[in-house]
Amino acid sequence: MRLVFEKIRDKRRLENITLEDMKKLGKFIQGVSSYNLWDHFDCSALDHLYLIGKANLKLRHIGIVADCLIKTFGPDVYNNHEYINRMTSIICGFGVENLRRIDMDQFLLVNAEVFSNLPRCSRHQLKALYDIAVGPNVYGPPYSWDKSVINTLGRLLIVASIDEVYQIEDSRFRGITPAVVRELDPKIIDLMNELNIHLELSTKREIWKMVGLSYRILFEEARSTLH
Repeated sequence: MRLVFEKIRDKRRLENITLEDMKKLGKFIQGVSSYNLWDHFDCSALDHLYLIGKANLKLRHIGIVADCLIKTFGPDVYNNHEYINRMTSIICGFGVENLRRIDMDQFLLVNAEVFSNLPRCSRHQLKALYDIAVGPNVYGPPYSWDKSVINTLGRLLIVASIDEVYQIEDSRFRGITPAVVRELDPKIIDLMNELNIHLELSTKREIWKMVGLSYRILFEEARSTLH
């Protein structure tokens, strides 16, 4: 990636690469260095910014882009669904305090492509977004989420409590993805089975295998939770 990027860059500063050449980079824009982003990227050049913001950059690089945005436009820059939706890849580059600034009405306008990047977020970042999502004027508590919302925001359930998760109806919970199931608290998975919530995505034994716990360990943990 780096070699192709440097070949197209041809010793030009990042801010001097034309938009046409930036588009030619395609996925090779991932080869951009931290140095180029820190010192030679102009966040006020919006067309360039939107290209960078959609690239699948390394986590430390999206943090640099997020920092550049804050320095250029102020701390409330991410409280704008248009920015969020046009720079889908950088949501996990923002700190917890910045994510908490997203207003409820703006959060409702964030598209699913943005939330598909949540696997890169820390638990603290997920918790900040979860607290917004469960607001009474947003999506409400998880048991009120329909299948499509769970499919989009399911990763946020990783930071939900056991009580909040097992109140979700069977038919709605089927919107969860296998990747999220692997990261749920094992006690939550067992409680779901105690309540006869059978996921279509796998059998009970397969779920145990996914979370890497033996039947004995999971059974004893669930017992201690239920009693």
